[in-house]
Amino acid sequence: LNAYGRIQIEWSDEPTKRLTKLALSAMFELLTGTIDVSALDRLEQLELPLTHVSAVKLPTNPEKLNKLNLGNTKVVTLDLTAYTHLLYLNLQNTGLKRCDLSKNTQLEQLRLGGTTIALDENTVYDNLTYFVTADSISSLDLNQMPKLATLEIMNDQLKFSDVKNAHQL
Repeated sequence: LNAYGRIQIEWSDEPTKRLTKLALSAMFELLTGTIDVSALDRLEQLELPLTHVSAVKLPTNPEKLNKLNLGNTKVVTLDLTAYTHLLYLNLQNTGLKRCDLSKNTQLEQLRLGGTTIALDENTVYDNLTYFVTADSISSLDLNQMPKLATLEIMNDQLKFSDVKNAHQL
């Protein structure tokens, strides 16, 4: 472990002590390749920021996972369509170019800076309060995010005139 790495693990109160949180942060080149947590059926939070992880096999029980932080990893493909209970999602500065988030309407925080992930223009994110835009965004309709309180624009392509219904902010 380097001087910056952090490991945090939490277990459930069940007699079998199932893993509910796994955070392996700032491990950089010490954590590489594919991380397989598919057998962790009670996992609620998975955090792998600032690692060299290139792929993640998510839990087979998608209803439990509510926080996923893959910021600053090397992940290039990810399917989150089954993970509809996610509340927090950080995909900033990954290798992701596409990721279908149209089923993730429960999100409260979404961070896409440093990616080219586009949001579906017909999806409403009713609970989203914090949003970091993808680098490629060129327009944004805030009617899709009625509870948005914080908007971080991560590129110079999106101008205030490209933000529809900006009165919500």
